Amino acid sequence: MSRFTKLVREIHRRSLWQVLGIYVVGSWLVLQVVDTLAGALNLPDWAPPLALFLLIIGLPVVLATAVIQGVSPRSGGDAEAAGGAAGEAGPDLAGATQSAAHGSEAERQLFTWRNAILGGVVAFAIWGIVAAGWIALRGAPVGLGGAGEALPSVAALPFENMSANPEDAFFTDGIHEEILARLAQIAGLRVISRTSVLEYRDSRKNIQDIAAELGVDHVLEGSVRKSGNRIRVTAQLIDADRDQHLWAEQYDAELTTENLFDIQGDVAGQIAAALRTELSPEEAERLEARPTASLEAYEYYLRGLQLRNQGFSPQIFEEMILAWERAVALDPGFAEAHAALSIAHSDMWWFYYDRTRERLERSAASLARAREIAPDLPQGLVAEGWYYYHGLLDYARALNAFEAAAEVLPGDPEPAYGIAAVYRRLGDMETSVDYFKRARELDPRSAIMVAQIAETLSLLRRFDEARPYVEEAIALNPGFRSPYIEQARNFVATGHTDSARALLSEGTENGAIAPHAWDWIWLEALEGRYEDALQRLREAPQDLEGDPEQSESWDTQLMYVPREQWHAVLHGRLGGEDSARGYWEASAAHLAGMLREHPEDSRLHSSLGIAYAGLGRKEAAIQAGKLGVAIMPITREAYRGASRLEDLARIYASVGELDAAVDELAILLDRPAQMTVGRLRLEPWWRSLHGHPRFEALLLEHEPVTE
Repeated sequence: MSRFTKLVREIHRRSLWQVLGIYVVGSWLVLQVVDTLAGALNLPDWAPPLALFLLIIGLPVVLATAVIQGVSPRSGGDAEAAGGAAGEAGPDLAGATQSAAHGSEAERQLFTWRNAILGGVVAFAIWGIVAAGWIALRGAPVGLGGAGEALPSVAALPFENMSANPEDAFFTDGIHEEILARLAQIAGLRVISRTSVLEYRDSRKNIQDIAAELGVDHVLEGSVRKSGNRIRVTAQLIDADRDQHLWAEQYDAELTTENLFDIQGDVAGQIAAALRTELSPEEAERLEARPTASLEAYEYYLRGLQLRNQGFSPQIFEEMILAWERAVALDPGFAEAHAALSIAHSDMWWFYYDRTRERLERSAASLARAREIAPDLPQGLVAEGWYYYHGLLDYARALNAFEAAAEVLPGDPEPAYGIAAVYRRLGDMETSVDYFKRARELDPRSAIMVAQIAETLSLLRRFDEARPYVEEAIALNPGFRSPYIEQARNFVATGHTDSARALLSEGTENGAIAPHAWDWIWLEALEGRYEDALQRLREAPQDLEGDPEQSESWDTQLMYVPREQWHAVLHGRLGGEDSARGYWEASAAHLAGMLREHPEDSRLHSSLGIAYAGLGRKEAAIQAGKLGVAIMPITREAYRGASRLEDLARIYASVGELDAAVDELAILLDRPAQMTVGRLRLEPWWRSLHGHPRFEALLLEHEPVTE
């Protein structure tokens, strides 16, 4: 009998084939688990090979254990027989079996099945620790589903317009946005919002740098060519870590809505498949949706989307409304266009571009039509949220709508943004911050999103925590006004007007703040530079915000201040009582005229009360201030309601009702609001309270802690 034959017989006699088979099957199962985890956690390509390497290392240990444990001293007869058989097989196997049979007690205690199993557990634990460490060090993004949920992430860069006609750029942008909208409905993906990817249009940065800045693993690139009645869409998904294509496709088809929607759905579905993301039946159905059969209606819809991304001026709103109205005229069953119209109308109301009842009724009618056509339409839920939020201030129903939208649009930051905004209006600033941060994960390059976090933290008077977000917002968009103002207020809150001045100067240099803006006039007044403030006011070519459409007032959702009021305050501080009175009278007349058109506007009543106080009309001033509070109480809305209380406190202070003023200020300082100790010490309209015992005690009680 040959040595090889005898060796095989010996291996068979010792059941090593069975041990080897069990190990191979077990290893295969382990690798399947590892592969599943690698896909779910989006682990790098080296994760499965590492597990295979550990399993290969374990194989000799298992075989050695099988040999040693197969010749236990407690079965001496078997050991002796084994030694004889091994001797026949040859000196190599004989030596091995004799070594096993006569090995030391330490070897027999080391190579036990218990230790072999424990070693396998330790090896798998090592793999888990390495994988967890990679996730932690890499900073895996947290999905909206909850903390620690790592999802495959993708950023779809703006598609290149390959059409001969440059005016077709709206079509390319629309296709890109629609693909993003479909991806946002897939719960197993983290998709970066369009706002954050727009800055990479025509960027020369490489894919790895873009992916790192956006915090994603994968990048989608594409192009659109529209030529006559043909459409060509190319798309490619790139693994940013490896700089390798995971999927690429070119779609060349007749230009019809059916083909367009099929292409959009297929791109989203192929990306999900490439990233090993399983679609639910509902998600798969939504990816196949065909919103309209009218190509012309769809093109008007895309034109409206392009306009929506250009800004928030009343002219842009009017143009996008016209585009979407044309879309629904061509296809009355186009639910998405009806939902978009509803949002645009409620925004017109919210931004005070049109406060007529007709505007709200148009928003309600468009919403009702969208919900009638497609009750489960995600965009319809979003439109419902904004209608109840912006139009009716019905925050409970708005919250329900946004939460329902978040369930079907897990990759869209808008529902989370809406939830955050609702909680801020309700006064739950902590929850608001949490949801703004969730929305930011999907829109990481949005200065607006970052600024909202900073603003909400500032309302909580957590100024040190807010500052990094302010700085980030400015870095993302140096021409964005809001973060400069937010941080200037925060500096004032701790008495650092010099820092506030430096920041406003930076904002002015960057074009975010006009040199004659209200923000500058306010700071000059805080520092007692009344002549400088008045000079800025006189030189202002338009209104305080640079908007020629509102040249007579400083008009925000929190307040309405006629320019005459600032003249009155500044002339009064400079001793010009007669001229100040003339400005107070002009301000009161201006506001009375506005109230005849908008008696429901709480801002106008409060501002009129301040004008009456300047004129010495005490009872009328208090009555107007209280009416403003009654229309917008802080219990109805924490954000704007706080402004009404502040105005009432100012009225009380101006007419000599100092204790009543302190009562209102105590309420404001005990809750999240823009009111701060720094403002109370510096703003000229609180000077009558200085030295009042209760007022001074209130300031000491709420004095911010500084480092």
